[in-house]
Amino acid sequence: MVEDENGYKFKFIQCISAPIDPLSQIMLRVQDLNISTNFYSKALGMKLFKSQNNSQAQLRWGMMGYGRNESETTVLKLETRNNISRDDGGDGYSMLYISTDNVKKSNEAAKLVIKELGGNIIMEPVLVPTINVKMTGFSVTLILGE
Repeated sequence: MVEDENGYKFKFIQCISAPIDPLSQIMLRVQDLNISTNFYSKALGMKLFKSQNNSQAQLRWGMMGYGRNESETTVLKLETRNNISRDDGGDGYSMLYISTDNVKKSNEAAKLVIKELGGNIIMEPVLVPTINVKMTGFSVTLILGE
């Protein structure tokens, strides 16, 4: 485990059957697993490889990616824990960069899904000349009923 200066913890795990890339898995904590898996599936074309609940229903997770299975690709693991309050002291902010052939088309797909699930386009597609990359930014908002 490694902790950054803001108190966020990172875990490094050695995988025996990791894909070719050295980064085999990214885990994000989410408020609602169904909304999050729907977003990544509909907006970004990811596939849900598997999901699971633990026996006490305190932890649910789903593994998503672009290959045929999790051994062929870097996996995005989305996890929700029922015993962690929404106000855990963190801001819940994270960034995930995904390469795409057409950032404008990906932005339009994200807009459609955001209309359904909630969220915002943070940055319209733009060329960042210093790194010669076109990028867009968006957030998914979860609105919880009282």
